[in-house]
Amino acid sequence: LSPAAVSKNVTRLEAVVGVRLFQRNTRKLILTEAGERFLGEVSGGLQSIQCALKGLSSGGGAAAGGLKVSMGTAFGLHFVLPMLPMFLTQYPAIVPDWHFDNRQVDLIG
Repeated sequence: LSPAAVSKNVTRLEAVVGVRLFQRNTRKLILTEAGERFLGEVSGGLQSIQCALKGLSSGGGAAAGGLKVSMGTAFGLHFVLPMLPMFLTQYPAIVPDWHFDNRQVDLIG
């Protein structure tokens, strides 16, 4: 298949299951957490693919996975950190990966 055909099929698959499998930008194509989980589950053939598809779409719409955020130290300590316990109570399936730093961050990298 051509790269365009593969891309079209992946986009169609993402639409069917309602989950983004790849994070795309102009420089990179990276598997999302759901994409990595799906890849791990489909290595066994068609039956595995069908089970993996069912697993992706049965998330129930609940927020889950890693949440990577970078913010200024003072802002994070004074405004975000006090809300962390309430946030984690409301969204227990979220795994925060928060970085407090006063330098500019390369969002693409």
